[in-house]
Amino acid sequence: MGYSEEDKLNMLRLYHKNKGNVYKARMDYRILYPDKALPSKNTFRNVDKHIANNLSLRRKKRVVAVNEEEELDILLHYEGNN
Repeated sequence: MGYSEEDKLNMLRLYHKNKGNVYKARMDYRILYPDKALPSKNTFRNVDKHIANNLSLRRKKRVVAVNEEEELDILLHYEGNN
């Protein structure tokens, strides 16, 4: 599930407010944002780790190298299954 930058910032604030205690951060998140899905404990940790490593809440886009012949085979496969 993708989270907006605002959601990530809210997670980060609660994580640090609770001195890295992810269980308390999740409880606060549940209270403050009852209509939103509750992020897992790893999501809080990953957002913190990501910003520490990248100094940004945004994820870098992945570049996928594709062999043109393989790409054509894949497209032809799906075209034949329609």
